[in-house]
Amino acid sequence: MIKKIILIDDDKDCNFLQKRTILRSGLVSEVEVAQSGEQALDLIRNSERLPELIFLDINMPGMDGWEFLDELMSEKGGADCGLNLYILSSSLNPDDHKKAESYSLVKGFIPKYLTEERLQGVINELTAF
Repeated sequence: MIKKIILIDDDKDCNFLQKRTILRSGLVSEVEVAQSGEQALDLIRNSERLPELIFLDINMPGMDGWEFLDELMSEKGGADCGLNLYILSSSLNPDDHKKAESYSLVKGFIPKYLTEERLQGVINELTAF
């Protein structure tokens, strides 16, 4: 079981639905929601326990997902920091997929909306190692 997830998305309705899906799955104990990259960084900086999993939208006003990733990697040291991050986006742009692959911290790109099956797949990937 995953103890803590952070959802980062500026869309309140999307966060509500995805948080509900995650908690109903019974696979996760706690879900925190951030509506901006800045808010997510604050959650991570001030948290006693880092999230085991982060789902990140890339298209947000203010600090977008790419800027969040740059800042997080700068602060936490990249793929070796122990965070598992998946892009969760409605983007169909192949450039976004390619850019996501260039970040060592990003484990995958998942289309919105998160389903229990997709969540189970992510958790299976994380626990396979």
